[in-house]
Amino acid sequence: MANVVSVHEVRQLLPMLIEQTEKTQQILDKGSQIMQGVMLPENEFEMIENDLNDLYNLWVKFVGLHNGIVKDRWIVEFDDGSGFIHWNHEQKHTLFFRGYTSEAGDLIPL
Repeated sequence: MANVVSVHEVRQLLPMLIEQTEKTQQILDKGSQIMQGVMLPENEFEMIENDLNDLYNLWVKFVGLHNGIVKDRWIVEFDDGSGFIHWNHEQKHTLFFRGYTSEAGDLIPL
């Protein structure tokens, strides 16, 4: 079970979460572009792909170390004891709330 996190704590984490997410996205995008534009032997292609996956997994670990739960790529939720504080990089400066039994579409801006 995840640790309970307050909205205040998530707001304090938000600049670092945005920065880490954007850095990870940039590197993954560059790596994907390079892989598309270069002919590589299959084993080298797999090694680069594994490195990119490892980088994404480091982002997942970063989120977990801050008591977040990765719900999807670049979507994180934090348990606040009454539901989830929801963060999506597409709306990076806005936090949302959803109850434990509500759907992801039932988000209330905080």
